[in-house]
Amino acid sequence: MAVSPSSAMAPAGPAPGGLAPETHYRILFRFRELTPEELPALLAGVEPKVLRWLASHHPDNHTRKHILRLSGVRIGRGAVINPNLMISDGYQDLVRIGARASIAPNVTIIAQSGPNNSRLADHPFVRERLMKDAPVVIEDDAWIGANVTLLPGVSVGARSVIGAGSVVTRDIPADAVAAGVPCAVIRRLTGEQPSVPWITPGPPEVLALQEALHALHGHLRSAMREAWDRSLPFEELLFDRWERARSLGFGEGTSIYHNSYVYGDVKVGRHTWIGPYTLLDGSSGLTIGDHCSISSGVKLFTHDTVRWALTGGRAPYEHAPVRIGNCCYLGTDTVVAKGVTIGDHCLVAVSSFVKSDLPPYSIAGGTPCRILGTVEVDGETVRLRYTEKERAAAAGPFPLGGTSGR
Repeated sequence: MAVSPSSAMAPAGPAPGGLAPETHYRILFRFRELTPEELPALLAGVEPKVLRWLASHHPDNHTRKHILRLSGVRIGRGAVINPNLMISDGYQDLVRIGARASIAPNVTIIAQSGPNNSRLADHPFVRERLMKDAPVVIEDDAWIGANVTLLPGVSVGARSVIGAGSVVTRDIPADAVAAGVPCAVIRRLTGEQPSVPWITPGPPEVLALQEALHALHGHLRSAMREAWDRSLPFEELLFDRWERARSLGFGEGTSIYHNSYVYGDVKVGRHTWIGPYTLLDGSSGLTIGDHCSISSGVKLFTHDTVRWALTGGRAPYEHAPVRIGNCCYLGTDTVVAKGVTIGDHCLVAVSSFVKSDLPPYSIAGGTPCRILGTVEVDGETVRLRYTEKERAAAAGPFPLGGTSGR
């Protein structure tokens, strides 16, 4: 008995989604013989997941687009969809691919993201921040390179190019070339180049990293202004000053800005605030107590090179430890010389040069620093008692300076 070629080559078992073997064979291998009306009729009632499988593996771009449209993906005229396009959208109307867009092989579009059956879905952070259903839009004439991943809610602007292997986590504007993980614009195809003016031509991965850092800075800067009404340098936005204090072995609740310099053996107690642009020289041992405020620009030295410099390097450096007691306030730009001990509950005014010891409960200021009065503490009440001499010498007390807040 004669057997038709198509019957001999058709799969013997059931095809995916319950398609008859002859129908499956016609769709995959005899697709050029199908009329525009026949394909939808042959696939009527087939599950969307099976349609996606057929589209991903089908050898023909034209047929592949027809099947994807039947599964709920909106695709413009003239678009090219290469094999192995993976779409996670819950079979909702969440993915749109524009006219004449080019999708390279092995692209993944994730419009619905979640941990499936994992109990992570019950965690508030995962549920509120990581689980997401949002449209993914690829505009007209865009070109998506091989192995690109697009995450929920992103759009790729018209006539833009996404480099191979990129992970698109935010919108890419029109007429741009973007690449990297995360994906960032590395050049414009029209008009002005990327908004970081000092970026010079270089490898795409370097330019992508620079643009990504610029974007991260903008995000952190906005968050800081919204939360605390402050604008800080990038390193202060990026890193935690309490964590830096812990890494240096400082006491509980102490913080130190990342633009502060720390040398040698520095010990700091609990709940002390060390402001920006400070210098802590522990080359000969520096100790700072609990509940101190070390204002911005303060310099604490435990050595000097005066004699070494004046003798042309013949004399050695001179060293002596410094100790700052508990509950002290050092005003902005104060300098403390080697060998000084400042007692507990002392207040040192702005821009003072402290070169000799200060007894506990002292108000001091000036260059060189001198005693101006005494501090009285009664629970939460503080009284500053200036000497008669200081009251007579000035209309008001020395400027005490200010920390920038905790």
